[in-house]
Amino acid sequence: MASLLLSDDQRDYIVHGVREDFRNDGRSCKDYRNFELLTGLITNANASARVKLGGTDILVGVKAELGEPDPARPNEGRLHFQVECSALASPEFQRRSGEELGGYLAQLMSRAYQHDGCVDLSALCVSPGQRCWVLHIDGLVTEWGGNVIDCLSFAVRAALQQTKLPRVVASGEGDELEIEVSQEMSLLEKKNLPIYITVSQVGDSCLVVDTSLEEGACAGCRVMVAVNDDKHLCGFVKEGRGGISAALLNDALLLAQDVSSDVRLTLGSMLDTSVNMDVT
Repeated sequence: MASLLLSDDQRDYIVHGVREDFRNDGRSCKDYRNFELLTGLITNANASARVKLGGTDILVGVKAELGEPDPARPNEGRLHFQVECSALASPEFQRRSGEELGGYLAQLMSRAYQHDGCVDLSALCVSPGQRCWVLHIDGLVTEWGGNVIDCLSFAVRAALQQTKLPRVVASGEGDELEIEVSQEMSLLEKKNLPIYITVSQVGDSCLVVDTSLEEGACAGCRVMVAVNDDKHLCGFVKEGRGGISAALLNDALLLAQDVSSDVRLTLGSMLDTSVNMDVT
């Protein structure tokens, strides 16, 4: 992750504010920074979304193509995540760390979407064992201002909510398989799309969401929690220095579930507004 050096006085100021539930930008410990959502920016994609969260800016595009299903799951389609960190987002990404981080972020998204019920993969099957829809979900981190995985998950969710696929009809088998692609489009069948809520431990036992770069530099550890629409956990990953007690981890998971509801409502409202603007 991108790092930031702070003086002892700066750290003390940030940690003290968190303890008082009044962060240096005026937010409480449960508040996200203001974010923006734009859609329809990539004309040759099936769907796209751009989310700006504080100083973090991420663009996601979804491109569907016909491919072969996984032999172990012949009756389902596939999701493929890929994330690139632009060298302009942080000087650190000019080296190999940007490529490694992109792979790590893609892995986190893939884990969250392995949870049952996110996307109806069976609906992506065109001909069992032969052809299916493969959704390539590509993210580009253009600016880095902290809390990148949450921002990425918001953009992925918004893009998938608008994804449309052409109706297809398959006939024949093997070498005689024929696929007719219609001009008629339908929305991707999905439900319970997860988002990540990252909860960081700042100080001894203070939990905060959506840390800025400065706050992230003061965090001992963070827990990245994937939560779906039903507020069920789709998994979590702990990273950073130091450990976290079982009681504090439980508090972090509960906080993520609680905060996720407001985030989803805000995203839904912003998506409706953005789509209406695209139509007009």
